[in-house]
Amino acid sequence: MSEPQSHRIPRWITAVFMFAITIVLTTLTYFIDIVGAIYYYVSILLVLIFWIYVDRQLPEGLGFRFESRWWLQLLLGILLTGIVLWLIIWLEVLLGWIILIPVFLDQTLWLITGALAVYATNQAMVAVGEELVSRGYIQQNLATRLTMPFTILISAVMFAIFHVLSMVYYSLPLVLAIIMFSNIILAGILFGIAFARTRNLWLPIGLHFGWNMVLYHIVGIRGYGLFQYQSISLEILTGGIMGPEAGLLGTVAFLFLIAIVWIGTKESGGLLLRIFNRKPLLMFAFGFLVILIPVILGLVLAGLWFFLIVWIIYAIFFLQVWENRILCSHCPYYGSEGRTLRCHANYGLFKLWKYNPAPMSRSEQVQMVIGVAIMIGFPFPLLFLSQQWVFLIFASFGAIVLGAILFDWLCVRCVNFSCPFNRVPKDEVDAFLKEHPEMRKAWEEKGYQVD
Repeated sequence: MSEPQSHRIPRWITAVFMFAITIVLTTLTYFIDIVGAIYYYVSILLVLIFWIYVDRQLPEGLGFRFESRWWLQLLLGILLTGIVLWLIIWLEVLLGWIILIPVFLDQTLWLITGALAVYATNQAMVAVGEELVSRGYIQQNLATRLTMPFTILISAVMFAIFHVLSMVYYSLPLVLAIIMFSNIILAGILFGIAFARTRNLWLPIGLHFGWNMVLYHIVGIRGYGLFQYQSISLEILTGGIMGPEAGLLGTVAFLFLIAIVWIGTKESGGLLLRIFNRKPLLMFAFGFLVILIPVILGLVLAGLWFFLIVWIIYAIFFLQVWENRILCSHCPYYGSEGRTLRCHANYGLFKLWKYNPAPMSRSEQVQMVIGVAIMIGFPFPLLFLSQQWVFLIFASFGAIVLGAILFDWLCVRCVNFSCPFNRVPKDEVDAFLKEHPEMRKAWEEKGYQVD
């Protein structure tokens, strides 16, 4: 891959050339069916050819790095945009601005599953292809000449230009077309920030896939979905036939997503969470909400108010009383000043019990596992029996995301070491105990040996 720099074409020029090629290919998809069928395959192939043989770069430099938490970035991206978009859609339904007709009720579960698998495969190709072109290739090559903010903005504008023909094809009114163009720029900025901050394509691909999958194949805008979408009024807010992408609520959504990704991808210092900071709290809250929201919506629509109230009462009791006693009272955060707990999971709980620096007993660990299993698992049989398939799917993905956040990020940093879910290595535990004599003494009295 070595070649004198003076003999290479400047990479910002190849970025512009790739932009021009993509414009031509995008235009042809509206006139030649075969081009539309192979469009993303051709785009991916062109990027690889230019990246390797023209820019003389290594393939892994495009952004597909299979590092420790690449799959978590992908999954969080899917859930983040999917949940935010789904909430906007249901807000519009509740306000009477749009109608969602559940056409999936007339289909069998196997047919729905098969259709979603096909749709997901198609949208995976869309997300990979467009992110590879816009972020992996164009944004990276422009960055060799421009500062990162300008690079992200220019590549986002190029990304929006790729979608102009779609606005023309659907005869979108000028006002909605302007809003949609602006929103797609914001989407490009969102994906660009996600790529720049993680130095990987998995998060932007997840964000892109989650938005498209829910928009087109759950809600059913401009395509085949579980619901049939109909816009009734206030199109400047809803986006009309194009959905939130062309509405002002979509603008709010993208600004919110940009803020979340910016905050969530900020580097945190140190392995252990020795002091309270907001990033872990936001991550845990997000993981909990992606289960809570679809569960509440599903149980409400199924008319299972009694079970919902029982679940909420149990959750409050478990968190404030039961878990507070068997888990939180053993945490170093619990021994800090103040009447309420300031930690990355149970922030704001009242300290009902005395701080106990000793490790959790075996009985407390078993109780913890049982209590969490009841709280997380209780709604799922209800969603299944009431055939709330969409909400069951979202809640299941939410459980996976929460588990990923806990086991792959929080539980390997948490200082409540005796928790049955804690995954901090022993050498880190020993180093922490040496710094906290009271806690070390209590642990050693229970038989723990500090190396």
